[in-house]
Amino acid sequence: MLMKTQDIGYILQKLQSERKKIEKLTAVLHSVDNHPSNRHIYYAEDREEARELQSQASESRVTPPSGDFPDLIKRKTAASYRELEARKSRVNQLEKLYMEMSLKKELQKKGRKRKLREDELVCPTSKLVYKWRSERKR
Repeated sequence: MLMKTQDIGYILQKLQSERKKIEKLTAVLHSVDNHPSNRHIYYAEDREEARELQSQASESRVTPPSGDFPDLIKRKTAASYRELEARKSRVNQLEKLYMEMSLKKELQKKGRKRKLREDELVCPTSKLVYKWRSERKR
């Protein structure tokens, strides 16, 4: 039982570290891909002044070059996106493993439990579902 607890702790630690790495990587990739939003707010007294401000803003707006990145940068961002997808799939695997291990640990504990039959399930899944009998806590 102690070894199972330590294994679950290790899996949980790796899961949390992978989630943090995913968070950092997405923040970096979003800041690379998204252009900074230079939005200025103009206040106008009436509709004519608002139209005038809109026309001035549309004339002075310069579109940033979107596809003029060097090949090295394109390859690095593609590699970063592949790494992000690999990390996300690893997190999914670790979550499944953590859930399985915690279920096995709970099944080893004391207490009366039983598998639910298919007709007892509220929303049927392919996984086994257990129900513990209620016991009075003293």
